[in-house]
Amino acid sequence: MGYTHYWNQVQEVDSAKFASFTKDAALIIKTADDAGIPIGNSGGQGLPEVTDSVIALNGFAQYGYESFVLELGEASSFCKTGQRPYDAVVTAILIALKRGLGEAFTVKSDGNWSDWIEGRNLYAETFGVEAEESEVF
Repeated sequence: MGYTHYWNQVQEVDSAKFASFTKDAALIIKTADDAGIPIGNSGGQGLPEVTDSVIALNGFAQYGYESFVLELGEASSFCKTGQRPYDAVVTAILIALKRGLGEAFTVKSDGNWSDWIEGRNLYAETFGVEAEESEVF
């Protein structure tokens, strides 16, 4: 097993709203990159993919940690981060998911809100607002 985050799409999502969310995810990824937070495999491998319908980070598969892929229309998924540094990016994106698309998704985690401190800080640095636990879980 390992430290994992889970999400489920429980309502239909408008593609324009999802595209707006992916733009927020791109901003989080840029902020993380500017801060030197590792996002995935290095050496040009595993560059993040962000489109209007998918967000994909190549994680650190060589160390047994999974890629993060969140795709419009995918019913449910998960990502085992093992609390590696890219966990901050994953949790910040999941915060943006819940804040932007609300009740359309559920989010669960092997961790608790205090375990998400780096992701919460990254989200706050990116958008200038702190997320509340009740908005996510």
